[in-house]
Amino acid sequence: MHHAKVDYRGRDRDWNGGNYTRNPARALDFAFGELLLTTPTDYNRRTTREKVLADLEKARGDAKRFDANDKIRQDQAMMLQDIGAPYGGLDKAAARVKAKVFIVVSRYDHVVTPGPATEFAKLIKAALLELLGDCGHLAPSCESQSVNPAISKFLDQR
Repeated sequence: MHHAKVDYRGRDRDWNGGNYTRNPARALDFAFGELLLTTPTDYNRRTTREKVLADLEKARGDAKRFDANDKIRQDQAMMLQDIGAPYGGLDKAAARVKAKVFIVVSRYDHVVTPGPATEFAKLIKAALLELLGDCGHLAPSCESQSVNPAISKFLDQR
């Protein structure tokens, strides 16, 4: 996977090569993050305009809670996760798997899209639980009544 290098010089005086010495304002980043974690249906069911405005105000004044360096490192770690890269492709990585595997994905996850995990599950003939609810990235906790028994059943078969 190729990742373009972004040059932030001149746009963010505190960028410092991705090592902030002073946290930038992240209220909007917080708001976008909240939207990505779930689906529009779930977000609208749980959130009112008043709550959004209150959360933005809280995020604006809470620089310690939203550490930019931490967020950058989390994003970098997620983007670098490519199980096929060391082996020359997903199919070659799959050929090396000997364990029984249980994979849980959420069809509507916008943070960790289910496609690669679903493909990998097919390649290794893994047990796959696809969550179809509208909680997006939060689906494993929202749908714990389905997830927990499925994991227990899988583990009991070992």
